[in-house]
Amino acid sequence: MAVESRTKKAVRNVKYGMINKLVTLFLSLAGRYIFLCILPLEYLGINGVFADVLSMLSLADLGFATAMAYSLYKPLAQKDEKKIIALISFYRNVYHMIAVGIAVIGLALVPFLKYIITVDHEIPHLTLYYLISLFNTVVSYLFAYKQSLITADQKYYLISKYSMWIAFFKIILQTVILYFSHSYTAYLFVGVITTVAYNLLVNYQANKHYPYICDRSKLDKDEKKSIIENMKSVFIYKISSVLMEGTDNTLISILVSTAAVGLYSNYLTIINKIMQFAWIAFNSVTAGVGNLIAEGDRDKIYAFFKVMRMCSFWIASYTCITLFYLTDGFIDMWLGSQYVTSRVLLFAILCNTFYGIYRQPVGCFREAAGMYKKIRYIMLICAFINIGLSIVMGSQLGTKGVIFASVISNLLTTFWYETKILYRDLFDMPCIGYFAEVIRDLFILFATALICGKVLQLIVIPNPVVNWIVKGMVCTVVINLIYLLIFCNTDEFRQIMNKLLKKRSVEVNESKNAHY
Repeated sequence: MAVESRTKKAVRNVKYGMINKLVTLFLSLAGRYIFLCILPLEYLGINGVFADVLSMLSLADLGFATAMAYSLYKPLAQKDEKKIIALISFYRNVYHMIAVGIAVIGLALVPFLKYIITVDHEIPHLTLYYLISLFNTVVSYLFAYKQSLITADQKYYLISKYSMWIAFFKIILQTVILYFSHSYTAYLFVGVITTVAYNLLVNYQANKHYPYICDRSKLDKDEKKSIIENMKSVFIYKISSVLMEGTDNTLISILVSTAAVGLYSNYLTIINKIMQFAWIAFNSVTAGVGNLIAEGDRDKIYAFFKVMRMCSFWIASYTCITLFYLTDGFIDMWLGSQYVTSRVLLFAILCNTFYGIYRQPVGCFREAAGMYKKIRYIMLICAFINIGLSIVMGSQLGTKGVIFASVISNLLTTFWYETKILYRDLFDMPCIGYFAEVIRDLFILFATALICGKVLQLIVIPNPVVNWIVKGMVCTVVINLIYLLIFCNTDEFRQIMNKLLKKRSVEVNESKNAHY
């Protein structure tokens, strides 16, 4: 029964998350088109650089969001309201202090903005733009602890609809205001207003479904000490993640130009939006994995990991092959040929994309098992290697050098070490089989990409829109047909099909019973 409950919650989270991202994807593409029609490319670069700077400031939360979710799994499963109240009271106070800390550190960075933003001409009101973005970040922390509670309880679907509608109104309002006022300041203010609205709605849902969290209680000293110890490991891990993922735009701005960040961000917008569909699927099952690990059945845990591995490879390779052949054409139709970048840069971005999706099962099981302490230092080493390589390769190769540096630093460190720890401590088996499967998967990936490319060369349709749509359909059919032939006889594929057939059978029976 517990497994069915986990599956049902995960499916519901994925469904609502997918609808959310699909709506915001189309809206954000339309909004960005109008943005570039009205404002110079440098303003997109500013958006990207500020996002990096503010992600660095988010280090002030010391990894509490992750530590909080991990500490809530058990009391939520046991419906221990007293423990949940104590945890929420503790995290409420911490997050309010975090918001103040981010505000103070953010204000201290104002004098250094001129060294980070590199443009050919001065951009007026740059400090004001930054302060509005900073305030938006600070506000987002006020009810973050309540969102973590909802997510840890596998009920993200409760707030995903609000996220979708808020994103919808945000993009529509920003686009309309930008079109009529040509004011970047007003554009940013809309972001602040919608962030406040979203946080109030999250607060409402949390209070509605967990009314007892309005009470106050204190954690025992031993429990607080345990959380803080876990948080220290998460903090090191988070520093590493931010240095890995939150510095590319800043380094490109300094080493190349802020305009280059804007050009790169057009590709990243499309690719990240599509990647979010994959992340939704994996993030939606993380809490369920944590519950599964708590049950302690190693065979069951490993079997589910294998299923996730097959899914991650299928999704990652389909996504990257399709994007490689279709992204340039889409950019050309969407924004114009002047915004199309080099194929080498696209390949670099997609290498990062493939790695990010392909490694999701490892990351999902690592987080659910709370293994931060065991891998914290290798992550830190990876981050410093990444920054060093980014500076060297970015100086020589430009934007693509910075992106390739991320891939190389991951392969040198976390790729093998994280896997080794996971297999040793959670699965109790050697990891050599995993690396053999990686080699197999890469061979399948490149062979499929070549076959797909040969087939696409046969398609020549004068109308660019029709040509792009047909190529997308061909990619979808060719790639999925190849993978269906390769994986249809595996235990992982059969397990997925059994789940789907079982779910379908339950739905049919429920439908029949409803008629009587």
